Amino acid sequence: MSVKNIVSQFVMVALCLLSLAIGTDGFNLTSLNSLIFWQSRFPRTLSIVLVGSSMSLAGLLMQSISNNKFAGPSTVGTIEAAKLGLILCLITPGITNGNKIFFSFLSAAVFTLGFITLLRQIHIKKDWMVPLFGIIYGQLLNGLGQAIAYRFQLTQNIQSWVQGSFAMIQVGRYEWLFLNIITIFISYLLIHRLSIVKLGEDFSTNLGINYQATWLIIIMCVSLTTAVNVMVVGTLPFIGVIIPNILRIQSGDLLAHSMSAVMIYGASFVLLCDILARMIIMPFEIPVGVIISLIGSGIFIYILIVKEG
Repeated sequence: MSVKNIVSQFVMVALCLLSLAIGTDGFNLTSLNSLIFWQSRFPRTLSIVLVGSSMSLAGLLMQSISNNKFAGPSTVGTIEAAKLGLILCLITPGITNGNKIFFSFLSAAVFTLGFITLLRQIHIKKDWMVPLFGIIYGQLLNGLGQAIAYRFQLTQNIQSWVQGSFAMIQVGRYEWLFLNIITIFISYLLIHRLSIVKLGEDFSTNLGINYQATWLIIIMCVSLTTAVNVMVVGTLPFIGVIIPNILRIQSGDLLAHSMSAVMIYGASFVLLCDILARMIIMPFEIPVGVIISLIGSGIFIYILIVKEG
């Protein structure tokens, strides 16, 4: 294990401890404070790690199958498609959390599959064109969702999905995030196959890899991760784009060595943003999506203009 990996793991653990310690009563495990810690603070920190690591990995997977370093859930319309699925679920009788996950996952999978298929057909030559088309595509889906929400008077119901926040996380309200462990496990099973798939369909077929099946499985994993995270936490943009690119700048593009590091970097980034969101105007809290948008957009612009220019 390299020194860089050890340092990154140490930083993540330190941020986890700091996240657990932040609160009006500090790090106190006695009586009532102990109940608050286990019912709220610990689930919140665990949720941040699950969301940050899974969304970063989703971006890496999307970039691998699309051969475009700017692809990610927030730049190909996956997040907006997941929100559209949740809105469609709200106008359907018999709503349960299971229904929400299914509708959101199905919508994310269908629209993401459509966009990636379109990318393969038009053969975009410039990497920076993908986020441009993807953001336009996402806004179309977002506009459709907003129109449906206004039509059925659901605007208040969807506010928690518009701006990401961990403020409401507690026992009984975050357990769906454990579905992310399934996608992480599947990704590790496919890690060597993905390294081959990145080289193209013809090359993969010659080596006996089912290119289309691998491609579809990855779309399903990314869609499930996005759907779960949007339903529980809300919209957290840029994570899946900037984290893999930061690691790529530092360590190159070897997928087998990137998965664990991407998840650690992603978890650390979201932990840091959430800590800032809680500390800037204590005892009040800024939605973490605002902090991620501010920092993430700056990093994204740097990668897009400086590194591509």
